[in-house]
Amino acid sequence: MKMGKIREIFAKCMGVLVAGMFSMGVSAQAQLPGAPRYLHALSDLRAARAYIVADPRPQNGNERDHEIHEIQEAIKEIKKAAIDDGKDVDFVPPPDAQGMAAGPLHEAVRLLRNAHDDCFGAEDMPQAIGMKMRALRHIDEARDTLLRYMQGQ
Repeated sequence: MKMGKIREIFAKCMGVLVAGMFSMGVSAQAQLPGAPRYLHALSDLRAARAYIVADPRPQNGNERDHEIHEIQEAIKEIKKAAIDDGKDVDFVPPPDAQGMAAGPLHEAVRLLRNAHDDCFGAEDMPQAIGMKMRALRHIDEARDTLLRYMQGQ
């Protein structure tokens, strides 16, 4: 057998081996039962933001823009706190699934409540507590603005 053919076979085997190791690592990480709470909060906030962005309500008020802004600010604060806590903010677990029986805005409220609970219960390094508290205020403001809008419909 020629040396070039041996190298080609070796390279293919190594590619398969590396791809297999990578996929095993990714699936093992995705299956961790206790993904950090900050990361769950980020997923829920992103999903809530998507529901609010897609909401067809008229733009005669600034409620939607205010809600989205508050969610964006909460995401920024949680990312900073998660990084200070040593969390991998690139790992994003799926949002808490429950279904949308009550409608997209009700689902957004539920996701904002879940994000609040996850953020509140997250373990912190002392230097991350201020960021966590600011994130909680932004989440609560987004949820309260959305609830006020829904009650006024």
